[in-house]
Amino acid sequence: MGIRHKLLRELRLRVAAYDFRVKMGDRVVSAAPVVEAARKVAENYRQTRQERNDAHAAHNRKIRADRKAQGLCVRCGRVPARPNRVSCTECGKRDVLSAKRQYHSVKQKLKDVHSEIKKGEE
Repeated sequence: MGIRHKLLRELRLRVAAYDFRVKMGDRVVSAAPVVEAARKVAENYRQTRQERNDAHAAHNRKIRADRKAQGLCVRCGRVPARPNRVSCTECGKRDVLSAKRQYHSVKQKLKDVHSEIKKGEE
């Protein structure tokens, strides 16, 4: 369980305890501190998430540039890239298959939409 989940769980428990005390008639000043703490945790998580994403992207850009400079495949980094390309044969085949799958998926969705339109016109 990550730190985010632990913090959110702790906040949920605090809110649940507050709700219980209110129902039981205990004197409770305000739920504002709990709500404010939850807001701060969420904001901090968004900031750190963005920082992690930026650092990860920068790291990947560096790896890609290093592999390209060495003449290796930028995807797998294990074998030399094809002439006038940045990927090896195997990674190139994977790219082509992925593009074909995406193309046919979109094409099928368009067919489905067109058939629904025709059914609606009839």
